Amino acid sequence: MPFSPNRIVLILLLTVSAMPQLTWGLDCSGESIELPTQEDINNFQSTYGNGGTCDTIKGSLSIGYDYANPQGDITDLGGLLDIKEISGNLRIWYNPLLTNIDGLSSLTDLGYYLIIYYNSALTNVDGLSSLTSTGNYLNISENPVLTNVNGLSSLHSVGGNLDIRSNRALTNVDGLSSLTSVGSTFSMYGNDSLASCASLSRILDQWDDADPGPGPGKAGIPDIGYAVHIQNNLDGCNSIQEIMAGVNVSKINPGLNDAWFNPNTDGQGFFISVFPGLSAVSLAWFTYDTELPSQGTQANLGDPGHRWLTAIGPIVDNQVTMDIEVTSGGLFDAATEIQRTDPPGSDGTIILTFDSCNSGTVEYDIPSINMQGLVPIQRVANDNIVICEALNAE
Repeated sequence: MPFSPNRIVLILLLTVSAMPQLTWGLDCSGESIELPTQEDINNFQSTYGNGGTCDTIKGSLSIGYDYANPQGDITDLGGLLDIKEISGNLRIWYNPLLTNIDGLSSLTDLGYYLIIYYNSALTNVDGLSSLTSTGNYLNISENPVLTNVNGLSSLHSVGGNLDIRSNRALTNVDGLSSLTSVGSTFSMYGNDSLASCASLSRILDQWDDADPGPGPGKAGIPDIGYAVHIQNNLDGCNSIQEIMAGVNVSKINPGLNDAWFNPNTDGQGFFISVFPGLSAVSLAWFTYDTELPSQGTQANLGDPGHRWLTAIGPIVDNQVTMDIEVTSGGLFDAATEIQRTDPPGSDGTIILTFDSCNSGTVEYDIPSINMQGLVPIQRVANDNIVICEALNAE
């Protein structure tokens, strides 16, 4: 028997009513959503979900900063677990009781800027572990007990300025190791405990960013679009030069050519020359005798206790094993017969090792005086660090 239209409608209604209810992700209405209290956080979905689950905010989101309740009462962001995208800004500020932002762990896309400011109990930003980029400004400032930014480990680009300042307990910025692009200025200053910054070497490649203005970057795209300001942190994190000097050297290169010394024995040091074509390094050590000359000993030029040694050896990755040569018998600016080590290498050995573009060690063994030791060395000046890092990255 043919179906009538009424019977078809009835069958459809019965079928739909028997299906399990579906929930779709929804866009939250409004240009700006402000959540100044814990109650607002807890009721987020019931207020903005429109009968479903709100996962996208078409506008901005502000968490905290309640004029009516300046002390704040937000302790967790669990009510925001379903948010995946914010088209505008995200501000997390003036929350004295908030210790973490784990409730934002689903957030992957942020259209404009992110501000994490003056949250006096916030210890980490692990809740942002899914965030890959910000369309503009990123500011992490005045969070006095924040110890790390590991939660930003997925972040690869910041569209505008990046500011990390006045976070007194921040000890490292390892969470920024995936960052490859900052659209405008990079600023990092006033972080009183910050001493570990080697993870920034990917974004702070010195040959691009040591001076204001964009560098070539990958495929001609600047990694930092404008200026870099790094200062008033602990040693190792006060300049591009300091940060890049802490990056391990994988191979000895001509950027290590320089004058080197140990600050604890000022007045003596080393000249080091790398010859890549010969795959060799030569070293001149300007030092002194093992004992002071007897009283009344005179020299026509300089001090009678002055000594200098030379050494040369083959390059193997970041290390050179060198034979020491002691020369004697010469006169100033005169053609005289010179006595050298015989046989070669019998005056001892030096093992020269570089662990960064600004640090290394000279390990010596001189049997004739029965002396062995290890001298930590650093550059007299940092000018050639740029060249060293560029060659090390090739």
